[in-house]
Amino acid sequence: TKKGRKDLGPASSNTKKYFLRACKQFCGWMAKEGRASGNPLMHLSRTAEVENPRRALSVAEMEELLAYTKTAPDRFGISGPERALIYRFAVETALRANEIRTLTRRSFDFEDRTVTVAAKNTKNRKKATLPLRVSTAERIVHHLSGKMPTAAAFRVPTGNTAKMIQKDLTEAQAAWIEAAKDHPDEHRRRAESDFMEIKTAEGKIDFHSLRHTMPTLLCALGVHPKVIQTIMRHSTIAMSMEIYTHAQEEQIREAIDGLPEFEKQTRIKTGTDDAVADVIGTQKVHGIITVNTAKHNIYPPKSAQAINATEKNRSGSLIHEICENERETAVLTSKQCSDMIPLNKVPVAQLDRVLASEAEGYRFDSCRG
Repeated sequence: TKKGRKDLGPASSNTKKYFLRACKQFCGWMAKEGRASGNPLMHLSRTAEVENPRRALSVAEMEELLAYTKTAPDRFGISGPERALIYRFAVETALRANEIRTLTRRSFDFEDRTVTVAAKNTKNRKKATLPLRVSTAERIVHHLSGKMPTAAAFRVPTGNTAKMIQKDLTEAQAAWIEAAKDHPDEHRRRAESDFMEIKTAEGKIDFHSLRHTMPTLLCALGVHPKVIQTIMRHSTIAMSMEIYTHAQEEQIREAIDGLPEFEKQTRIKTGTDDAVADVIGTQKVHGIITVNTAKHNIYPPKSAQAINATEKNRSGSLIHEICENERETAVLTSKQCSDMIPLNKVPVAQLDRVLASEAEGYRFDSCRG
């Protein structure tokens, strides 16, 4: 670069697209006016590749960021509480930094709980009116108290918004790690994690990342893409879904953990009606075997109110002694259990019939004294 001129570094993808569009228009004009035989740049197309992708903040990262910033010192002439409110407001409205910068006290309607950005201050030059959460509206009312209607609602720095949030994130991360100093394992885990890191494999964090956070959280809540597109004020759903919505690690883990186990369940038939018995658990308390007859819950052992019912199965080799009242726990002492043939040594084929109450089946996983 020439002396005295600032080095802006390599051109961004948006700058390249801008110059390509201008060059194609110029060559198209030359072809149209007969100054050239054709447009040599007609075959070139703008790519949608993002060279420096941003990432969205997770819920936990937002919580830590806001908790720290509320008590943080002034930065760029803005108090910690006001910066925390700006970050919260940016996430919940998905407004850009410049749009927030242009807001005044008059931009807010607290009766309808809305904020309006004038058309001249939006990127698409269309007026935007967005709803506010009740809790956020109350915070803004308190923040704006004492300000004139034409006064700026927030003090958003020009050109330093990225540095502002990155500094707060770095200090919030340090405080988060320091909080676990008395627990070596947890302290090491936090120090090695990329939680609240400015740059990760997913992308970087700057102020515009707050705008990426909004659709990411809404998508995780199952909000319809058309609603997300409307809130983001994008021309297409593809823009909202492909560029601004991110799949976070915890969401990917939850999705994978939700897959079926692909394990075939072992089932025992009750005999006459071939109905499949429910899988019932057993407990052993102080030498007493308790057989849970409820379908899902394990009840504590009750006093032995035995109703002795003995019956031989079709093979004539197995005697069942069942202590049962409707939906109560059967209690068998070690002696009673030892008088029976251990069920875990009996072939499944012989367990062709189990006494049931009101067509409810039972499964005995073990019977050891």
